[in-house]
Amino acid sequence: MRLVGTDDPAGVDCNVTGVDTSYRRDARLYAADDDALAASLSVPEPGLYRVTISSPTTPALTQLVLAGPNGEAPAGA
Repeated sequence: MRLVGTDDPAGVDCNVTGVDTSYRRDARLYAADDDALAASLSVPEPGLYRVTISSPTTPALTQLVLAGPNGEAPAGA
């Protein structure tokens, strides 16, 4: 995952939650090239997950992500 617009992870939180499960995990953001933050994310099983980015200075940003089996995107995604 890449978040463009800042390369300072201080105060920026990222978490992944399962839409249909109780799965929740915080993701560690790190500075990437070209004014961006990045994180490596993995989930325990295929399904729909919500990724949320938040900081004290901006509204939260959320994105729904469909995870496929064996690290592959589901057909048609």
